[in-house]
Amino acid sequence: MQNPAIASVLPLVSVVIAAFNAEDSLGRAVQSALAQKLPVEVIIVDDASGDKTVAIAERLMEQDPRVRLVLSEANGGKIFSWPGK
Repeated sequence: MQNPAIASVLPLVSVVIAAFNAEDSLGRAVQSALAQKLPVEVIIVDDASGDKTVAIAERLMEQDPRVRLVLSEANGGKIFSWPGK
């Protein structure tokens, strides 16, 4: 059971979801993150998707204030998320 005092503070965990053309899985991924017992925020980072990923992310933000969206203007690909580059 979640302590109300903890629930009213800033999130303890930030879940970052890297998304590129993720319309089929984004909703499930976000719901899974939001279902955790700790206070969380979910940050969706869209890598210039060409499908409905951004629209889905915007709808999820409207449904839950813990969800945020960061947009990339151009697709950076996997190499930009690799720390060894």
